[in-house]
Amino acid sequence: MLDLLSKELASLSEKLQAYNIKLIIGGGYGLYLRTESLRKNNPRTFFNNIPIARSTEDLDIFLSIHLITSLEKMRTIRTVLNEMGYEPKPDAKFYQFWKQVDLQGQSRRLKLDFLSPAILGKESSLVVQRNRRIRPRATPNTLLAKNEQMHARITEEATSLEDYLDLLYIDDRNYVYIPHPFTYMILKLFAIKDHIEQPETKGKAPHHSFDLYRTVAMLTELEEQQATSLVDKYPNLSDQARNIIGVYFNNLDSLGTLSLRRYIIDNQPTIGNESVEVFLEYLRDLFNAKDL
Repeated sequence: MLDLLSKELASLSEKLQAYNIKLIIGGGYGLYLRTESLRKNNPRTFFNNIPIARSTEDLDIFLSIHLITSLEKMRTIRTVLNEMGYEPKPDAKFYQFWKQVDLQGQSRRLKLDFLSPAILGKESSLVVQRNRRIRPRATPNTLLAKNEQMHARITEEATSLEDYLDLLYIDDRNYVYIPHPFTYMILKLFAIKDHIEQPETKGKAPHHSFDLYRTVAMLTELEEQQATSLVDKYPNLSDQARNIIGVYFNNLDSLGTLSLRRYIIDNQPTIGNESVEVFLEYLRDLFNAKDL
């Protein structure tokens, strides 16, 4: 599935680069791209052994403020999706799209999930934000047909999305961006909290906990310094992360840590509790959560 996602992302990137539209890839596939880049370049990382990437079947695509506030750019993205055979997912119209693909003789659905930070300040007048959904504001002269509609799901904690973006090539000519590890840590901490607190989605918590562990494991020395500066830049966001760590990652028996250990036991048993404890100590140090 990862090879199929790579080909699909390369095709989407190539089509959108012609319109100066950059893709920011989050989620499990963004971490996979980061893993592959580190293996090629071999920088010094927080843990010497980079954990194996988990499988994923969809793409999380973050849209920058520049894109989400532009009716023309968003219409262009939708036009390209139409050309590539994507249709709106019925229960998440215009921010999730999918299409049927053939994978080794089996029919599968490939899903794209479009996300965006909440828009604040003067630029908020350029968008409509309602029910965790965001779209550019239309005017009477720019009303869109259904096959031109393009929205994104609001991810309020993605405030730092565009800080220290990392450009990665998918192939010889097509590239995407991935968020900084600090942004990944924030996104994963909030996701873990939400999934643990919601019984119907609690089973997803181990995957997000392992993504959080992998994000820390792959930190370079420069990224550690940048993460510290971003904690200072976003104090309110960091305070919320600090509280989540205090509840869910305070020790080996905290609920978030237990979900991580469950994933490790089932999928990567060579990772020991000693590494998990080092991971916990880093989180507590970064977000000043030692006294919780």
